[in-house]
Amino acid sequence: MQALWRGGLGTTSVDALQNAIGIGRSSLYNAFNSKSELVRLAVDRYVTQSLAALETLFAQQGLAAAVEYLLVDAATSNSDGRGCLLLNGLIELHDADADTLQTVRDGLDRLAQLLVRKAEASANPVADPTAFAAKFIASMAGVRSLQRACLPPELARSIARDFSALVVAS
Repeated sequence: MQALWRGGLGTTSVDALQNAIGIGRSSLYNAFNSKSELVRLAVDRYVTQSLAALETLFAQQGLAAAVEYLLVDAATSNSDGRGCLLLNGLIELHDADADTLQTVRDGLDRLAQLLVRKAEASANPVADPTAFAAKFIASMAGVRSLQRACLPPELARSIARDFSALVVAS
């Protein structure tokens, strides 16, 4: 997963994956059948880990505070500059590798479903949980771009807080 996150879902070579896992090419294909299968498993692991972390964060902080925390963190840290594996993959694969692109879309759909459930269960429910989820994902993509653009951190934080207010007001 880390090698794909660093190198890209479509562009990481089989050699790079072999080195990251520490196995030979034939062992890689015996274990995973194809590079596409390995990518699918890595994306699934990323999504599963992300959903678990989001469950914990929403339970601890509530909807509005969790959204603000996540957007501000993305605008300033952005997973140490790596961004989101799903959003990175969406951009990278927009017109190539339909199977892997569908895997990424399925991961985003799982994320959106969790966001809808959290919006519906919130002590202060939002008017349109589906719009909330879509706006959150779009805002996340936007603030991650701000971090990569190297905006001054306080400006990035301010914009992330503004986005957070818009998302929660859905």
